Amino acid sequence: MWIALLAVLAFNLLRFATIDYNAVGLDVVATWLLAGLFIGFAEEVLTRGFVVKLLRKAGNRELVVAVVSGTVFAGLHAGNLLSGQSVFATAFQLIYTFAFGICMYLACRLTGRLIVPILLHASTDPSIFLLTAHPTEGPLTAIAGLGNIVVIIVGLLSLFFIRGRAAVLQPDTALETQR
Repeated sequence: MWIALLAVLAFNLLRFATIDYNAVGLDVVATWLLAGLFIGFAEEVLTRGFVVKLLRKAGNRELVVAVVSGTVFAGLHAGNLLSGQSVFATAFQLIYTFAFGICMYLACRLTGRLIVPILLHASTDPSIFLLTAHPTEGPLTAIAGLGNIVVIIVGLLSLFFIRGRAAVLQPDTALETQR
């Protein structure tokens, strides 16, 4: 299950390594990083913090917890269809965000800390948006561009390895789990 965490981190680093920082400017990079932190915090507290805690407290198996939290996370992105995004792009985004949500669930479950998926998420959005708008030329950029596909594959395959039940979360141990 650690592969999910490492895949997200590796492709985030690859994307950051292939951005044309001269073209984008420090102010835009800093703004995206700050926005990524706020978005990562809000979405992860809701889906991995609140939803996971409620589902575990209700006694659900971890596979159910992972799928429901991933589905809620994907659902948060369905509204992009209303903003004019194409049906195809939105459908792909929903598949990606579901699989990414599974990876973030695993980051939370494996580390027992909500801060890990928050920081992974906070680096994912800016790295994707900045690379899309300001890529450099070269083979590394092409490899970095495969990150979304890899996350989808890893996230979906990870579902086959999620087992058991985690302990009901206590207020003082926020997201610590039994493995």
